[in-house]
Amino acid sequence: MRQEGVNVQPHELIHGPNSIKAKVEKHEELAAIHEELAKLRTDAILKEIRSVAYDTAENWALAAEFFDDQTGQHCFRVGHLAGMLAREIGLENEYCVRIEHAARLHDIGKIGINEMILLKPGPLDPSELTAMRAHAEVGAFMLQGAKDPVLQMAAVIAKHHHEWWNGAGYPSSLADRRIPMAARICALADVYDALTHVRPYKGAWPHRVAVEEMLNLSGVQFDPHLVRPFLRVLERYVPALADGRIPGLDQLKTNGLIASRKKLMETIAGSVA
Repeated sequence: MRQEGVNVQPHELIHGPNSIKAKVEKHEELAAIHEELAKLRTDAILKEIRSVAYDTAENWALAAEFFDDQTGQHCFRVGHLAGMLAREIGLENEYCVRIEHAARLHDIGKIGINEMILLKPGPLDPSELTAMRAHAEVGAFMLQGAKDPVLQMAAVIAKHHHEWWNGAGYPSSLADRRIPMAARICALADVYDALTHVRPYKGAWPHRVAVEEMLNLSGVQFDPHLVRPFLRVLERYVPALADGRIPGLDQLKTNGLIASRKKLMETIAGSVA
């Protein structure tokens, strides 16, 4: 047999250095090397992220979310979903790792909102709604000027994750691609998680109903180019969440801040009763 001008015997296609088997093994070897290099790059980025500044901001974010979610898991679930979506649409690995951590800080500005508003079980009146919406700019203000690239991304997300694709969001009424990509990604993750978990003002929606709502809001609240990729992400994410395979959630069980805040809330509830 002839291949690229060289005589190749039949047995060489099976056992020789140019055999199909050898080529498959070489491909698998190269794939393993690339996978290991990707892991090393990711580990290097994570080492960079675990700065004192980021750790402090993450604790602020956990404190800010406490009245919506006493477990602190909302922050981590949103971050994980944001990272998955960034990977799904083919963004660079460094960006994907950073957005996973930056998105955890999306509601950090709620630390400056009156707790009675955060805990209100019913609809907010106009003045309360205005106060609640201020958390976007409060969060951006808290993070502005940071030199850490993750905190810089977090400031953008904090300010703009409530912007709507049609321009009806807040605080800047940005529309379509004028909304930063990181904020568009985080918006999908944040809304899905909020819909499917209990909040003081609502019960948890079934996954199917939440998906229907997000499809209805495609091109209205959400970037229509991101909704379908996000739904593909959910096909992997939902089973992983059910099996407890979301990174970062286990460490919250021993987080001192969450434990102390939970004890405080139990004490307050007991005194009221």
